Amino acid sequence: MKTNHTLGMLILLFPTIVFSQEIAVCHSPKGRAYYPNIGVVPANKAGWQDDAISGGRYTLTKQGNDLDILYTDATKRVASSKGSGATVLPLRDGVNNFTILVYYQNDTIELYSFMRENSGALSLHVIQSKGGEALVQKSSIMVAKCDFINFSAIK
Repeated sequence: MKTNHTLGMLILLFPTIVFSQEIAVCHSPKGRAYYPNIGVVPANKAGWQDDAISGGRYTLTKQGNDLDILYTDATKRVASSKGSGATVLPLRDGVNNFTILVYYQNDTIELYSFMRENSGALSLHVIQSKGGEALVQKSSIMVAKCDFINFSAIK
């Protein structure tokens, strides 16, 4: 059954993977999250917690003028933001940074800020707000290291 699921995901993602340009590849995000005592989160579990996705990976792709973020989650599955129903839009663009908005209607807003730091290190800062219809609501920021970022491809 797992093989069928993996094969199905590859078939769905195949056009995106084959015909897309990789703009950035980042990995191992970690940071902090705040979980309010809302919905399924009991009072004794609410508050600040460390947040990380062990083995997590983000790949920003561009196909024509369309952007997408492919991500590997904590379950090690690869998913497409657009394929999961999100709107993906560029928000700002600088010489050494740019930010992408990923919006899931009635649920989640994410900001992906890709940057080259003064030291030359490449990083991704992910700010996430889950609310609305999400079972677990939270606000978080995580920072990931990037293998490369093609800043000129976003222009």
